[in-house]
Amino acid sequence: MLSRDKVLGALEEKRTDFEQYQDKQHSEQDTRRHLLDLFLRLSADEVMARVAAREQEWPGA
Repeated sequence: MLSRDKVLGALEEKRTDFEQYQDKQHSEQDTRRHLLDLFLRLSADEVMARVAAREQEWPGA
């Protein structure tokens, strides 16, 4: 059986780890949002030119 106090204590010990993880997720979300915004401003021709410049036949998903 789980002890409420033990569970709370274990979670409290990991509080800093949880907070750091959450901060990292927010930072990554901001980066993805910024990159998507930049991408959406490109024309199809600009996208094709950038793909061609990478010299990869299959640039990925």
